[in-house]
Amino acid sequence: MKKIIIIFCIMTLMSPFVLSDTMTSLSIDGGYSSNLFNDSFAISDSYTTLSSDLLTYPSEMLELNAFGDLKLYSQTSGLSNFLGGVSVTFIPTSALMKSQLYFNSSVSMLRYGTDFSSYNNAIISGSGSWSYQLSQKLLSTLGGGAKSVNYTNTTSVTDKMYYFFGGLNATLLTNNSFYFEAAFYQKDFTTDDSFNSANSYLDLFMRFSRPIGNSVGLNISYLNRNLETEDEAYMPGFTIDYLSPWSTLWGGDEISISLKKIFRNQFIMTLGASYSEKAYIDQLESDLGEIPVFTIFSRSDKSNVYSIHIEKSFNSERSIIAPRLSVSFIENSSDIDLYDYDKILFNGSINISF
Repeated sequence: MKKIIIIFCIMTLMSPFVLSDTMTSLSIDGGYSSNLFNDSFAISDSYTTLSSDLLTYPSEMLELNAFGDLKLYSQTSGLSNFLGGVSVTFIPTSALMKSQLYFNSSVSMLRYGTDFSSYNNAIISGSGSWSYQLSQKLLSTLGGGAKSVNYTNTTSVTDKMYYFFGGLNATLLTNNSFYFEAAFYQKDFTTDDSFNSANSYLDLFMRFSRPIGNSVGLNISYLNRNLETEDEAYMPGFTIDYLSPWSTLWGGDEISISLKKIFRNQFIMTLGASYSEKAYIDQLESDLGEIPVFTIFSRSDKSNVYSIHIEKSFNSERSIIAPRLSVSFIENSSDIDLYDYDKILFNGSINISF
């Protein structure tokens, strides 16, 4: 952890001395979670995050980004972590062209404290997309990508995902914006103990947005996730706990709505609410005895989320200072008592870009 902190400090100290074709962003945020691990034990903790981003533009088509994020928990020290890496974005087409190409690749590492070190990983990812302006109010997009996660402290564990998507953005009746997207994902997870899994899922996503008057924006979105499984048994310790790489992949529907209000002094407030249903895949647990006994069980959850987000930007000739504050309340019900829980999240941050 000491080496990681030194690297982070060097990035931060060097950032003000870069050339004019760069942008530096520094931020600090603090927060509190009343239910850190999303279960009925309701373990709470506060945290502080220090972040640094350095964006460099060697040409109009190329962006290089170096980033570091150090997150420290006050009581659950083993969960404290560092995320750092680099990314490259290449846009070979002009913004004035009807046809647009976009490519991105990144390499990053994530390191936890001792208690969670089995989740230390290195990630390599890449994506690309092609957009075409069919008409003044109709834009189509096709794309795909791949992501590989290697758990550095766990023998022979790999996590790979491939995806393809297509989207259509339409503006109708002046200010009504509609976006439709279909995405197909293939996720493969393997270990050295025969608990291997290959799954595919299809996302159907729709979003409607429009202004209400001169200062209010409405956004409504709907997500349907259809998950197909080849295996019903999953790896103990990697699929059912807090840091599971599968945590976002369960099947279900989600609908959300948000209202954004921009006040005269550019003070922005966003109110949000969402409802989701998730049907979890059959999961495998072991009693960890001398001769392990495995139990397969299923799980289904329903969740309500309510949030308020407040932000304000202060601009000068050389920098932008943006303080933000957000509060969220999560209510989760499950057919397994362990996952019946409530959760409150507080977060405040200050970001400086120059």
